[in-house]
Amino acid sequence: MLETSRPSQAQVLASACMRLCQDLGYHRLHSKANDAGTQRKIMMFWIVFTMERGLSLNFGKSSTLQDYDIATSRPLLLNSLHSYGDYGTFISAIGADLGFLEGDIYQQLFSARAETESRAILAIRVPALAERAMRLHYHLSAVSYLLVHHRSLGSSLTLCSLKPAMISWPMT
Repeated sequence: MLETSRPSQAQVLASACMRLCQDLGYHRLHSKANDAGTQRKIMMFWIVFTMERGLSLNFGKSSTLQDYDIATSRPLLLNSLHSYGDYGTFISAIGADLGFLEGDIYQQLFSARAETESRAILAIRVPALAERAMRLHYHLSAVSYLLVHHRSLGSSLTLCSLKPAMISWPMT
């Protein structure tokens, strides 16, 4: 599979998907609309957002859509934990946090503006970004462990049975 992998093409397609989401107005949807169609569009936006941000960072390119242009309701992990095991919302919430982190990493460390700043300034930014990444990793590991542990015990753990105190979201 590695021989047929085309990550640069994936980045181009993810950027095109993000532009389509923007053209369709998915970046400005609000979760107050309780219809299933709007909720699917919101979830789709955040999944595309996550993929596009990760691939953009990987290839050293800025994201197609900047944070200040996003008005879509952000899925919060605590909301997904209380929505009775809604794994799509859970993945969207994790993805949104990861996408924002990846965008901040690019902007603060690899953008054209960051390249003009001193190494001392960049060095100050690295620990805060690393701490956010570690917090995200910790939360993912904790949730993953609980899901696996409870399944092995034969109990029916849903995401809503996790304690909100375990996870502080959204990440800042």
